[in-house]
Amino acid sequence: MSIPDRHKKALLSVAYLDAIAADAGVQFQPHNTSDYGVDGLLTRVIKNQLGILSPTGHNVQVQLKSTSNATVGNTHVSYAMAADAYNKLAVWEGPRCLLMLYVVPSEDTERTYFSESVGELRNCLYWHDVPSVPTPNSSSITIQIPRTNLVDPQALIDLLEKRRLGHI
Repeated sequence: MSIPDRHKKALLSVAYLDAIAADAGVQFQPHNTSDYGVDGLLTRVIKNQLGILSPTGHNVQVQLKSTSNATVGNTHVSYAMAADAYNKLAVWEGPRCLLMLYVVPSEDTERTYFSESVGELRNCLYWHDVPSVPTPNSSSITIQIPRTNLVDPQALIDLLEKRRLGHI
């Protein structure tokens, strides 16, 4: 018996973000202990004034979602998010917790490819800063994520810099 498909998607989203973070030189610490709305913490590692590598105090908390039911349009990704998950982010206290949505192919055989020379996790991850206004909806809310919010190594560095400057 295999694990449920939603668990596979969730594990792939963690692996995808971890791979991007490694390439960016960013530490990603996934949280696997509870469902409080935070799935991990991104931290920039720098060489401090003593020449020692150390994490900065400017972290970005993330909530990871994984779906094959998003609609990728020309400019935006539309995603029907559970209202309770959305509201956790909307009423977040302290520095914002960002949503990161991993859009995967619906067929599990199309999600990955591995050979001696290539390891692929297919489709991509987008980030979204949920506005600080809860939805009155009881079941779900459709969010629109700009496709320019693609998560790649430079995007992680930029997000951490925005956090350092207090812009998110």
